Amino acid sequence: MREMRFTYNRRRPEDTILYQAIQEHWQSFASLAEQYQTRRPLPGYVRKEVDSYLGCGILAHGFLHLQCNGCQEKKLVAFSCKKRGFCPSCGARRMVETSAYLVDHVLPYTPYRQWVLSVPIALRYWLASRPRLVSEVYQIFSKAIDRYMRQKAKALGIPSCKTGAVTFVQRFGSALNLNCHYHSLFIDGVYHRPDPAKPPKFVALKSPTDQDIAGLVSEIATKTIRLLQKREYLKHDDDYSGGTDKDLFFEASPSQAAAVKASTLHLIALGERAGQKVRYIGKGFGSLGEAAKVKGRRTATVNGFSLHANLSLADPSKRASLEKLVRYMARSSVALQRLTRQDDGNYHYQLKSPWSRQTHVLLSPQELMEKLCALVPPPRAHLTRFSGVLSPNAKWRGQVIADFMRMQIETALGGEVPKPKTKRELSPGEKYDWAALLKRIYKIDMKVCEKCGGKLTLKAKILNAWEAEKILTTMGLMAARPPPIKPSMVVELL
Repeated sequence: MREMRFTYNRRRPEDTILYQAIQEHWQSFASLAEQYQTRRPLPGYVRKEVDSYLGCGILAHGFLHLQCNGCQEKKLVAFSCKKRGFCPSCGARRMVETSAYLVDHVLPYTPYRQWVLSVPIALRYWLASRPRLVSEVYQIFSKAIDRYMRQKAKALGIPSCKTGAVTFVQRFGSALNLNCHYHSLFIDGVYHRPDPAKPPKFVALKSPTDQDIAGLVSEIATKTIRLLQKREYLKHDDDYSGGTDKDLFFEASPSQAAAVKASTLHLIALGERAGQKVRYIGKGFGSLGEAAKVKGRRTATVNGFSLHANLSLADPSKRASLEKLVRYMARSSVALQRLTRQDDGNYHYQLKSPWSRQTHVLLSPQELMEKLCALVPPPRAHLTRFSGVLSPNAKWRGQVIADFMRMQIETALGGEVPKPKTKRELSPGEKYDWAALLKRIYKIDMKVCEKCGGKLTLKAKILNAWEAEKILTTMGLMAARPPPIKPSMVVELL
């Protein structure tokens, strides 16, 4: 089979539907949000996210100037915003970089299984606005699976063992809705150390049964409900829609809190259709005594919680498949190819899979802005977590996650196994810069000229708009000035 070859074309975000929508409607939406209830503006981190996105990939805000030593061919590479909210380009880069780092430096050569936990709709608002609650529910979820696997190992005669996992907190659904849920990549087995003088030994475990999944989701649901009652997010056993009387997140930013809550409930918070359901084209917790139901192969639900664990990679040598799975777990929230603009000015966002014959979400411009704002995570909210032997401070981590082939070779030569490195400890040659990621995914070497095969070298780094405009004008490019942002069309209420 012939290997596909790609050529590099500079991305032009200003030509995409998403950029044009924000460029045209953001200021009006920000003015509308400021007039909501207490007349407070959107949080600073949300405004900064949008402002940074409007400058992401725009040459007029700065760029790298590359030139070929042979044919003198020039290339301009714009800077990225590096945000975590909805920027498709930066989300894709972070996805590829994270998966490459995990496969190359963290994940050992073992079988893996993906565990996915979804939570009830009534809980999603609190998860979206409470980083601490995200951590507490994650601990319940992670410890339940860890305890289950160690019990299985104990039944095989292994009394003391450890597991390991990498968990991604996804904050989005396929309808641009806010849906906080957990994707955990667990080592499908355990490590134990029968001889303290030797490295830990891996033991694979049998796949979980449907009854195992049902028992686990029941345990997770029961402990999570007790936690919510303890934190006063739930009032009593038969009232799952209650909450605390004092919502600090709402007090700090009513408009953002309203957008977040509406996004979790598939509603609209601001504008002409405030309080109405999101329009589609084409439940809650339930009762506390509800029994878990098996909904599919290794899939069970109870009280609005859902646990899925049917996807596994049994062959440790298939690292490309593992990297592909990690990319899926670390993917970004918005897919540009699924967003289209209609003749009437509204937007259609295609669902990943049809819901009861519904294929698209119909959003007005203001509704689209509202959904994007809700997807922006609060500051210092961790979206990637490690547990067990993969934790940065785990005692066995250095021996467990060392590269398998390198370990074999160096052990045979009598050398020592190198200590695994964190992202910060990687040397400049080991880090995944923009050029290295393009070469890894698309087989494009940005250090080699496509015309003559000469070496591309960095000639200049342009950091300010004045200098960028001067150079771009000299080169005769239309991108000398940034795209204009349309001013607000909302009349301020007295």
